[in-house]
Amino acid sequence: MGKPPSKGKGPGRGYASQPAEAETVEDEEFLVRYAMSRRSLVATGPYALQTQRAPGREPSICAGQFSFDPATGAICDEAAPGKKLGRFAALSLDAEADFDLSRPLLDDRPCISIVSSEVMAEMQKPENAHAFFVLPSQFNGVEFPSHCSVVESIEEYKFDNTGGPAAQLAAHPAIGQFLLANAATQGRPHGISAVRKLLSLANAAMMEKGVTSQKQMFDVINGYLRLPVPNSDEAAAHALDALRLALPSLRLLVAFEVAALGLAPGRAEFSHAAHTVNLVYASAVPINAYVNGIGAVQKNFGDAQMQEFQSTVAKLFLLAQYFGSLRAAASWSRESGSRAKVFLMPLGGGVFRNPWESIVESIARAVDLLPSADLEVLDINILLLHGSTRGQSDSTSAQDRMRELLEYYKKLRA
Repeated sequence: MGKPPSKGKGPGRGYASQPAEAETVEDEEFLVRYAMSRRSLVATGPYALQTQRAPGREPSICAGQFSFDPATGAICDEAAPGKKLGRFAALSLDAEADFDLSRPLLDDRPCISIVSSEVMAEMQKPENAHAFFVLPSQFNGVEFPSHCSVVESIEEYKFDNTGGPAAQLAAHPAIGQFLLANAATQGRPHGISAVRKLLSLANAAMMEKGVTSQKQMFDVINGYLRLPVPNSDEAAAHALDALRLALPSLRLLVAFEVAALGLAPGRAEFSHAAHTVNLVYASAVPINAYVNGIGAVQKNFGDAQMQEFQSTVAKLFLLAQYFGSLRAAASWSRESGSRAKVFLMPLGGGVFRNPWESIVESIARAVDLLPSADLEVLDINILLLHGSTRGQSDSTSAQDRMRELLEYYKKLRA
């Protein structure tokens, strides 16, 4: 096989002598493995990340040229090609999983602990070597401030203090820059996307039901999932049925064996960690925010119905991604022979307006869907920002509120 093109619209070197049918098969296999088109791949490019200024200390920089191996998914630095910095993959969900939100929860699985800390610190602790961190991102594996603002350089993450960018900064910058260079955007529609096939299947199912308006179909804008705007209860039901049918086709974006050599907490120096971690890039769906507004625009489908529709869709995506993350960690555990520690970050809180009740319910349901054999090899934790009061309307700490919810769903580990 010839060297894949680093970027561009044409087939690039290595394809000229191959018949069109072979190209189609090869591209489809590539799409499944990495959730992007081979022709959109940026296989190599520069990365650079600088520490923040600190009194009496000159900033230092970590810079180089990342390279991506399509055969293995390995991300390396071109200056040290044999030294793997991480491995990217797009995993499939368990097609047999039944994401039924009406199913009663089990009450005999108290298996989740709460960790009040900070994601950069936890990623770089030696005792968390090989742990799985489920990070907030968009459905293209990266973090953009909004659907109208595309980030090009990992250096820009330093201006975003939320959990997703902080975690990206704590890893070796080549990983985050590879994702930014390949994420699906309006200008790069065939880049990495966890929902490309899902949207195709869901919208096709809705068209079979007679839906023709683009406004009533699913779309993704720079990684932000735009939901249909139903004009009736029947249209909303069609959309939910189509989504449930297509949900198993969601891809789970994962970077395995990532060197924890990014910025240390405080961002004034680089980590000297000698271990690796595994990063799962998961996304919530904004409710009455960003691409999904709520306003009385349909006579037969009011604000309350729209709120319920958006909330149901959001919970389905949370459930699927938390479940997929736990299954991926359990699979790794069986392959490695080691117990897998998992840190679940609350997806969709804050500006995405997913209630904490919904987030914790989704985690609880994901745990209930796991086979007992998976639970036995997992150490599941919810990672909360120390000192946060997000998720409640009074002065109750985030940790206390999370404990209350986990106790309510009978999932808190003593």
